[in-house]
Amino acid sequence: MLNYYKIYLYNEKTLLLIFMRKGIHFVIVTLFVAIALSGCNRGSSNTFFVEGSISGTEVRRVTFYQLGVKESKELGEATLKGNGAFRFEVPLDETDFFYLSADNDDYIVLIGTPGEKVNLQAEGWSMGQTYNVSGSTESVLLRNYRKDYYNNLNALAEANRTLMKSRSKDNYADIHASLTKHMEQLFDEQRQLAKDFIRSNPGSMASLIVINDKFGQRRLFDDNDHEIMELLDTGLMESYPGNSHALEHHIRVEGLSEYEAAKETLSQGNKAPLFCLPPAEGNKVCLEDFRGKVVLIDFWASWCMPCRRANPAMRKLYDDFHGEGFEILGVSLDENRDEWLQAMEEDAIIWTQVSDLKGTKSPVAKLYRIEKIPTTLLLDKEGKIVGADLSRRELEKQIKALI
Repeated sequence: MLNYYKIYLYNEKTLLLIFMRKGIHFVIVTLFVAIALSGCNRGSSNTFFVEGSISGTEVRRVTFYQLGVKESKELGEATLKGNGAFRFEVPLDETDFFYLSADNDDYIVLIGTPGEKVNLQAEGWSMGQTYNVSGSTESVLLRNYRKDYYNNLNALAEANRTLMKSRSKDNYADIHASLTKHMEQLFDEQRQLAKDFIRSNPGSMASLIVINDKFGQRRLFDDNDHEIMELLDTGLMESYPGNSHALEHHIRVEGLSEYEAAKETLSQGNKAPLFCLPPAEGNKVCLEDFRGKVVLIDFWASWCMPCRRANPAMRKLYDDFHGEGFEILGVSLDENRDEWLQAMEEDAIIWTQVSDLKGTKSPVAKLYRIEKIPTTLLLDKEGKIVGADLSRRELEKQIKALI
């Protein structure tokens, strides 16, 4: 049963009707209505206008790009007039990201909404640091954030330059330690500024750019930053329902939640997810078939050299403990049956082997969140996970305790 629904303004001519159940949004129908909206610097059509000027002689030509979810496209190029003026106008159906690139490799990121008329002023020696923008709430927000960002980025660049110049000095080790600590502090400061910005603007497209920002060579946030990711997701789904960029972030956050749930399922003490796969010959083999035995699940492949080098040790482990109730279930991520069989013969593998020959796209590999091979999981007689990727010494210790 659907719990409730909401109606959102999607753009000047469209209302979006969204049903929600258990936190999931379902776009059921789009209703077109005639709504007359007026506002500062808003046009009457679904067109995004950008005009402005770049002073100085460092920039002679600019190129305008639209940064879509799946691909970016060039929208046009303009040679600056005598006063550095330029102008672009773009048909636009939803709020989107834009990239103004100069012929001196400098750039400015803008966020445009249908009907907005943006004015941009910048100095050619550093467009990114000197630009001012008006006519776009989101672009102004992003510009305000960028001021502190560039201050810290310049300090980071200066620290790097000092470090490079100090390589020949006798006290380089001390200089390196001091500057490394300083650069780490700059990163932490910028990360905190970014967090504060997103928390203050959780429904902003500018925050979506900030959360994907880099500081130097490092990303400010990654997939482990669940709280800030989810906060932005909630805000964007309220402010920009149906927007392709907001939906992309929403899908990403949902995927992270699923991944964390799967990791929790695969944590120590939980029962390993059940599966069945075909062996080289005969009927399917199921994990449930090994109940009552201590089992080591071994994800590997014939093309994986670390896996192949581990097989002799795996053989000894099998020989030492098989007679006492220990089993190995090899799950191959091969795609070529002949290569799989040949590797089994060359490595003298005599324990149970299964594969759907779908490689890394195997549903079982996805079920177990396999990101690298070899990966092993030790299960007790009840099928509960004892540990993953245990060392040889720890593996032998655990097997002896379990059998």
